[in-house]
Amino acid sequence: MKITMPLKQLKDAVEKSSLGALTKDAQDEDRKKIKPTDSCVKISASKDAVTFESSSKEVSALHSIPVRDDVVVEKEGICCADAKSYLKMLKTLPTDCSVQISYEANKDCGKDPYENIVIKPNGKLTTIAFKNKSEKTRGTNDTYPVGGFTQVDYSRNQVLFSINAKLLKQCVSQVIFAICPKNLSNIYDNVAIYALGNKIHFAGTDGKRCAIYSVDADEKDAAIILDGQKILIDGKLLKDFCKCFGKGEIIDVIGCEDNGHVVLATENTKIRLQTASKEAKRQFPNAINLLDLACPTTITVDKSDFLSAIEFLSLCNLSLCNPDKSIFYVEQGKSEIKINATRRGTEPGTALVKCEPIKASLANPVAMSNRFIQDCCKRIVGSWVKISFSLDEKKTKMESTTDKRFVHFMQSMTVE
Repeated sequence: MKITMPLKQLKDAVEKSSLGALTKDAQDEDRKKIKPTDSCVKISASKDAVTFESSSKEVSALHSIPVRDDVVVEKEGICCADAKSYLKMLKTLPTDCSVQISYEANKDCGKDPYENIVIKPNGKLTTIAFKNKSEKTRGTNDTYPVGGFTQVDYSRNQVLFSINAKLLKQCVSQVIFAICPKNLSNIYDNVAIYALGNKIHFAGTDGKRCAIYSVDADEKDAAIILDGQKILIDGKLLKDFCKCFGKGEIIDVIGCEDNGHVVLATENTKIRLQTASKEAKRQFPNAINLLDLACPTTITVDKSDFLSAIEFLSLCNLSLCNPDKSIFYVEQGKSEIKINATRRGTEPGTALVKCEPIKASLANPVAMSNRFIQDCCKRIVGSWVKISFSLDEKKTKMESTTDKRFVHFMQSMTVE
């Protein structure tokens, strides 16, 4: 195998395609001894393209570069190199160079590389950086038997919906703050995606709050191919892999035949992600039902004034060693709401926030997490926040008065 291409393209390709090899399981040292290809990037050179791949149960990735003027395949071939080591070596090469990549098998590669269970390297991958036909530096990496690489078939699957890469990143970033990344039950570390009717909804929840971001499937930036779909996928992984796609690319979200993975695919990049278990899907709240929740008591406040009041009350709570929550008093006919810091054996701090005239009172004061309020308001577009309370006053809804795509729900807290 012998390839020449710009170093920048090589780095980009290896970074995108190595994601499956860099997972915690793939990098386990004991596992690497018996199946090193799980931690490898596979490089395949043909007359039409150079393809980079990695594969693991949790994540698989593929990125291909078509052969063109600045990408030349002098000799076809295939090899596997440890992804982490190869990326580290590439960072040592000078920028703005071209590189020549070549693979040479060990002279004794005819011997069984699987003897004694521990799999041994079977060759060397040499990467030479050069500029103006002059060699600058080179690096070498061990290669491993390609036969141990787990090949993924990306072709026999059904497209569920398509979405612009920039829009996908925006949707994920608007809800991921509400998940619980270290949730041991593997339920609340997920982001749910619903493709229903003419909308695609993204939802994240930690069981106490829920953020939902909805976009129209207008066939420009998003289109639903197979209606009625729900996908539950690790939020952190989804956010990380969104970075693999350019802003203008349209991503096909594809359901796999095994019903346990989805593929994010463009012409040259494919990322396969494991979806949540059946048990996690069963226990995950049906967040989409919250959009129909009746919240008859509504107030509209200036976002800047509201956040200033919450920041002041948080400081009051901190000085009194109280839980970081605020208590809301909403009275019909008034043009301001009273918000108290948590009362605990001392006079609470109080803030008054102007609002549009209140049409209905709350039967009881409602307590809310200050952190949840601040997280939510950062993502609300415009200068005004619409706050609505459910009939039983156990849930609070917050949204923009001008942008209906983002909505945030939270459970009321105990008023002491």
